[in-house]
Amino acid sequence: MLTRDEVILAYRLLLGREPESERVIQEKIDNAPDLPTLRRTFIDSPEFRYEVSQLFGEKLGWERLSASVMAPIHVEYLASPQQLHAMIAATARFWDEIGESAPYFSVLTNPEYLQAEAKLDLDGFFSTGASDADALLVTLARHGRHPAEFPILVELGCGVGRASIHLARHFAHVIGCDISLPHLRLARQAAEREGHRNLHFRQATAGDLMPAQEHHLWFSRIVLQHNPPPVIHHILDLAFARLAP
Repeated sequence: MLTRDEVILAYRLLLGREPESERVIQEKIDNAPDLPTLRRTFIDSPEFRYEVSQLFGEKLGWERLSASVMAPIHVEYLASPQQLHAMIAATARFWDEIGESAPYFSVLTNPEYLQAEAKLDLDGFFSTGASDADALLVTLARHGRHPAEFPILVELGCGVGRASIHLARHFAHVIGCDISLPHLRLARQAAEREGHRNLHFRQATAGDLMPAQEHHLWFSRIVLQHNPPPVIHHILDLAFARLAP
């Protein structure tokens, strides 16, 4: 049960005043079985909404405030072939550079992955890719599908193969694509260490982001957000266009 002091503190913290009387304190105790319910009672009150509007500098209605937060955002996602080529080329230059200087850190931004490769716990690093593969398997299972139904999987933005080596344990043929050759060199080494014969890597370029062949499943995680919207739109267009019927 709520205490008298808890109700008084709620008045002070959320409404900035003392309760009107002992009667209203008791009403709050009687009607709210716990603190979350009490908090919601105050937050939903007209008085609290008014106080919040004052903090924003004008008497905004609560509905108007919510609408302003949820207003549509205009996103420019169309670009000419020349503009797309320039954006992708700029992205490639960045990932080539960081692929040479800090390839593992560029995938997982943990300070320990800034060390020289000889000092890195590579087993620990690559083990984190299992959760990516598991997320995909769970998604398929939720829809009643099995990896065997998707013979060719394309992974875009495979990096150093952190998730690729785990995907190759479940899918017949995995093609990892990345825009950075330094990353791909390390990915191929990881695949060789694991002994995967069904895992292949290819470089994505401004002119050819993904394999031209049809594939049955397309996978990409923590990759798209590194690109401007026109490139994201272009990537998704290619991914859907090349899915097997």
